[in-house]
Amino acid sequence: MAAENSKIVYGGEMMILITSGSTKYPVAFSTSAKLDLTLDIREISSKDSGIWKEKAAGKWDWKCDTEGLMSFGLSGTSVTLDVEDLYALMIARNAVTVTFGIVSGSTPSWVLDTSEKYFSGEAIITSFSMNAPDNDNATYSISLEGASALTIT
Repeated sequence: MAAENSKIVYGGEMMILITSGSTKYPVAFSTSAKLDLTLDIREISSKDSGIWKEKAAGKWDWKCDTEGLMSFGLSGTSVTLDVEDLYALMIARNAVTVTFGIVSGSTPSWVLDTSEKYFSGEAIITSFSMNAPDNDNATYSISLEGASALTIT
């Protein structure tokens, strides 16, 4: 049976989007997007276990990260979230709805392609860093920690 090459996802089409109101906004000028899902393991060894540790599944956890080219002044364009928007969301200390999926359209008006599978859940922005190297583009990165179940739709 031949491989279904058309099912391979191209990383350039995947983005992190953050919901504000009822609209999912892409994070501006993203250069990478990452989603990590982990399962905590708890040890259940006892004297009856012998020389091998015994373990059982614990709770699920997830986080996502994105990096991008730094941009200011995009607020009000209502098509993307820039550094100012992300900063305001972090300072508010509230969970935001995060979506990790394939986008369609064109810059800067990317929209989630709901004909494809995507992940979503509530998360809190826990880290925000900016880097301004000499003779290069200024960049930013944010990390979000899952605050609810991660679902796939």
